[in-house]
Amino acid sequence: MKNTMDSKITTNLRLLGTGAADWKEEPARSEILKAKELGGRNIRRLCSLFIPPDTIIDFTSDTMKALHDYDIDENSIHNIIITHGHSDHFQPIEIMDFAAHLSHPLTVYGNIMVKNALDFIFRNRWNNSKGNFEVTDKSSNIQVKTVSPEKSFYIGKVKITPVLANHMIDKTYFILEQQALNYILEFEGKTLFYGLDSSFVLPQTFDILKHYRFDIAIFDATFGYKEIDSAKSGHQNFSMLKNTIAQFRTANLFQKQAMIIASHMSFHYVAPYDEIAGELEKEGIILAYDGMVIEF
Repeated sequence: MKNTMDSKITTNLRLLGTGAADWKEEPARSEILKAKELGGRNIRRLCSLFIPPDTIIDFTSDTMKALHDYDIDENSIHNIIITHGHSDHFQPIEIMDFAAHLSHPLTVYGNIMVKNALDFIFRNRWNNSKGNFEVTDKSSNIQVKTVSPEKSFYIGKVKITPVLANHMIDKTYFILEQQALNYILEFEGKTLFYGLDSSFVLPQTFDILKHYRFDIAIFDATFGYKEIDSAKSGHQNFSMLKNTIAQFRTANLFQKQAMIIASHMSFHYVAPYDEIAGELEKEGIILAYDGMVIEF
């Protein structure tokens, strides 16, 4: 398989989506009604990042529409990196259907759960009339490469190091049941930390991060100004985010002109972009929005 990342990257990174799972819900709440009325940067798809020229982090039912809206040729995509198995980041049927229309094989990188899910979807499809799964005879256009925390791998010239995220949901040790990964990306002489769906950084993960100085850090900020229990959220609010940023600063993990970006926003708890981006910017935090270009 030809890997187009072997050539020099000439296009900047682009955030394809910056919303949390509840952007797929439609309750009659003032927050989403306000966001829809404002439009533009206030509307969010599920989180995904395009790394030119041929790689995406996380893939859902929102991703194809984002590629189309931002004029990214779907046939340019050779690789998908998955952070974890929750449906707002990983939808195996969508990936299978996407791969089926490509003119080349698609490589998916993820933990063993991701591999098992794609293997299952490849062999089984739900038959609604029978009320059961049935064996499929379709060929797969996907190869899966299993990744593990602290084991670096390359996609072309991009070095990628998975690290364990602190993604517990409702119970402190959920992390043992559903492994979530953050990623360190090194290319073009710069370093990026992609740290969504994580509460405070795990001690073992921070020990790894201390070996880097980041030009860009994209952090979880799911709950905005809402008070949350850090032992049960699996995410951060703005207060926790500021503590994490301070931890990084104290350890000298940021380059002088580092971009610090808040993403993965809930519509239930985070006000529209237009209302809060300015106040966060005063604290050195860039509020992410769909379609945002990150100069790299």
